[in-house]
Amino acid sequence: MSDIGLTDEFSERSGSSLSALKVLGTLRADTALLTDMTPESSAPQLNSGSASSFDIVFPIRTNGEGAPLFCIHPIVGLSWCYSEFDKYTDRPIYGIQTPGQSDLPGTLDALAQRYIDEIEKILPDGPYNLLGWSLGGTITHAMAVRLRQQGKHVDSLVLLDSHAVQRENALEASLPAADLLDAVGITLPGINGQRITLESLPSLVAGSDVIETHEVERLIAAARHNHELAVGHVPGVYDGDVLFVGAAHEEMHGLSTWHPYIRGQITTYTVPQSHWQMTSASALRAVGPLVARHLGANGVNAIGG
Repeated sequence: MSDIGLTDEFSERSGSSLSALKVLGTLRADTALLTDMTPESSAPQLNSGSASSFDIVFPIRTNGEGAPLFCIHPIVGLSWCYSEFDKYTDRPIYGIQTPGQSDLPGTLDALAQRYIDEIEKILPDGPYNLLGWSLGGTITHAMAVRLRQQGKHVDSLVLLDSHAVQRENALEASLPAADLLDAVGITLPGINGQRITLESLPSLVAGSDVIETHEVERLIAAARHNHELAVGHVPGVYDGDVLFVGAAHEEMHGLSTWHPYIRGQITTYTVPQSHWQMTSASALRAVGPLVARHLGANGVNAIGG
């Protein structure tokens, strides 16, 4: 891979997400994961200090116009899957990721407050734009309820194929390996057609040089814990409007579960994807512009849609 220019895309120079991350993997101990896939866009993060790609706050873009978009992790606990949203809005974007196992709260509402504390360090007084996929939607809704109770302004609440009430057996299902890795935010070759459960994820990524096995095991432990919190969670009522984007290829649709817990208007769309594909590149070609237009209706800058 020679003669790569500052604005060349890795994918356009015969590089996959995996190869890009392998090239940058040796930097992970001292720098943030480089989610922008050009050398030019990577440079600011290389110079940003010693942040880890597993920290609770995962900066995707730290500058831009308008109030930031805060994206709450799905069940796997990482927000890497939201990195491509920067193609569709020019706002700052921050992912919120699961804490370490010793720092996991005992209720989902306490977890929501933990994340509120983090986003208030970035934006003390709002307004807040919140987005969550899967379990992240349940947490995001709880955050919005608490922020409104605290007198804060929530500009936008976006739920991507999430359920108000979690099914107890949600972690036991097998699913396409590629879809699960999309949820993590990484790509591996040679896994088309494989089906795995969340529990078998460590063996799938072992030796990939993309994410360490012990980190995956930590994330799975956090996923079990957070899932138990969600199963026992009774949502509050959010008094604002919501954008809900559902997965058309799912038999169990989450939209109806939210009606008792949302007092404002619910704008709904579906995309021709499964639940685990909601942040894949193909899904984001539809989801990204929808989210950008929704944010733009409440702010200043929808682009790419």
